[in-house]
Amino acid sequence: MSNPLQIWLPILLLAAAAQARDPRLAERGDLNLMRKYLNEAQTSFSVRGARINPRIVEEFENLLSDLDLPQRVSIDLTNAIDSNRYFGKVEKVGGGCRYQREEEGYYQYTPVGRLENGLYIVLTEENGGGTLTVRHLHAFQFRLEKTLACPAAETGDEGDKPARTLIARPYHMLVMRNVFEASPASLGGEAVIHGNEVTVENKAAGRKVTYVIAFPE
Repeated sequence: MSNPLQIWLPILLLAAAAQARDPRLAERGDLNLMRKYLNEAQTSFSVRGARINPRIVEEFENLLSDLDLPQRVSIDLTNAIDSNRYFGKVEKVGGGCRYQREEEGYYQYTPVGRLENGLYIVLTEENGGGTLTVRHLHAFQFRLEKTLACPAAETGDEGDKPARTLIARPYHMLVMRNVFEASPASLGGEAVIHGNEVTVENKAAGRKVTYVIAFPE
C-alpha cells in the first residue's frame, strides 16, 4: 500500500515553489492580508498605499448613448493592480488621479467618500481632447470572493511526460463591483455625502440644479 505522504509531499512542495515564484498567489492565499487590503479599499479607495489606477475605474464607464445601468460589473482588483493591461503613468490631481491618453485627452476620478451602507462614491471625468467633458458618478462595492487557480510552476513544460495532474487551488480575490452609475447631463461642483445620500450639482444650460441621490441602507 502506498504511503499517502509519498504521494502528496511532491505536490505540496511543487505548490510551495509555485507560490514562491509568484508572490501574487502567495498573497492571495493569506486571508488576513486580503482582509487588510479590503479594509483599505473600502475606507480610502486605495490598495497597498496607492490609489486605484484610473484605467481600472475607466473600465466601468458606459457610453453616453447607453442606459445608466452598469454593464461591466466587477473586476478582480488584486490581479488588475499589477497587470500589464492597466500599466502606465498616473498623475495626482487633487484628491484623485488622472492619466493622459496616448491620442488626446485624459481620464480622471475623484474619490468622494464612503456611505453608511459601505458603498464608495467616486466622481469621474473624461475628455477626448475637444470641448466636451463627460462626468459620471459611480458607487463601488468591495468584497472578498474565492477563486481557483493552478500555480504557474504546475503548468510549465514537463518534456515528454504524456499526462499530468493539475490541481486547481483555492485563493482569495478582492473584487471591485460597480453597483451604480449616473451621468445627469453635466455634473459640476463637488459631491457631498450625508449618511446614505449624495448631493451633487448640475450646471447645464446656465442653470444650477441640485440632485440628491438616495441609496438604500
